[in-house]
Amino acid sequence: MGVTVHWKGSTKDEDVALKVVNYAYFMAKALRWDAKLYKEQGIVQIDKVFNESRKVEFAFPTFYGNEMIRKMEMRGEKVKGTKSYIFGVIINPPPPMNTESIEISFYKYRGRYEMRAFCKTQVFNKKEIDNIVVHQILAFMLKTIKSTWIPNLYIDDEGEFYNKWNFEVLTNSHIESAEQIYLLGKELQKAGIKAEIGVKLGSGAIEQGFF
Repeated sequence: MGVTVHWKGSTKDEDVALKVVNYAYFMAKALRWDAKLYKEQGIVQIDKVFNESRKVEFAFPTFYGNEMIRKMEMRGEKVKGTKSYIFGVIINPPPPMNTESIEISFYKYRGRYEMRAFCKTQVFNKKEIDNIVVHQILAFMLKTIKSTWIPNLYIDDEGEFYNKWNFEVLTNSHIESAEQIYLLGKELQKAGIKAEIGVKLGSGAIEQGFF
């Protein structure tokens, strides 16, 4: 729950995928953000989402690294799929920014190099207002990747910044989401459920941080 950016795309050319990863790494280092390149062996499994009637709603390929597979098997979960590998970069903006990691990576599946990831940038309190900057930079990076290397890259920006490039639209998206999360937390507390939501924003809290 909270404002998130999703993206997915693919290329047949490994060199193109490497250029995308190198670009993201370059951007992170230029911004003085923590960035780690990685490569891992694993498998690609087709995961399925079922509806209430237990019929498949939709299915999608997911990469599982060997370490993750080992942990899943220890829990008794079975993992079956096609052997593959993934390579990319994991980017972590420094404090006071407090978003999820940005992962720009590709795994090989059926002769293509697939990228599929998301990053939650939601501002949960006044100290995290700089998350808005991460959101804008991520949108810019994805736009550059799409226009330069991955034309089929699909971006779903819940903050609507990628679609409208409007700062006020972005901040309003964060405000509305924060209020919804706060109200949900209050209702859970009323029901006797301990909710460590941590959202205590009025509609003016984010605006006051900017203006």
